[in-house]
Amino acid sequence: MRLEEESGVNVIYGCHPHFADTFDLGHKLVLSGLLSRRNVVGLGEIGLDYSMKNGVNMEIQKGTFKVQLRMALERKLPICLHIRDATEDGFTILEQVLLKQDVLVSNPSFSCRSQFQKTTGSTSTASTAAGKTARGG
Repeated sequence: MRLEEESGVNVIYGCHPHFADTFDLGHKLVLSGLLSRRNVVGLGEIGLDYSMKNGVNMEIQKGTFKVQLRMALERKLPICLHIRDATEDGFTILEQVLLKQDVLVSNPSFSCRSQFQKTTGSTSTASTAAGKTARGG
C-alpha cells in the first residue's frame, strides 16, 4: 500500500514551478484525476520561481501557474504557493485569476512572504486571496 492510500493521510498535488515546462495536457489530465481523490486537501506547491535555481522560462511558469489556479478554483481547493523572486508577477496573476474569490492560500514562501503579509494584513501563513485571515488552517 502506498502512503497516500493509508487511512488518515491527506495530500496535496501540483506542479512545482521548477517543473512547469513539463506540464502539458497529459500531466493536466493526470493532475485532474489525482485532485478528485477523497484525501486531497489542496493544490500545490504551485507558483513562480524566477531565482537562478530555476531555468524554466518565465512565460511557461506563468501559464502553468494560471492553469493550476483555475483547477483549484473549479474544485474549491486551497492552494500552497511557491513564489520566489517573482512577487509582482505572482500577485498580478493571483489578482487576475482569483479576482475576489475566497480561496485559502497556504505557506506563501520566500520573497513573497513579507509582501503577502503587507497586502493581506496577516502575519499568519494562511490567508485568503481576498485578504481575510484564515483561522485554524
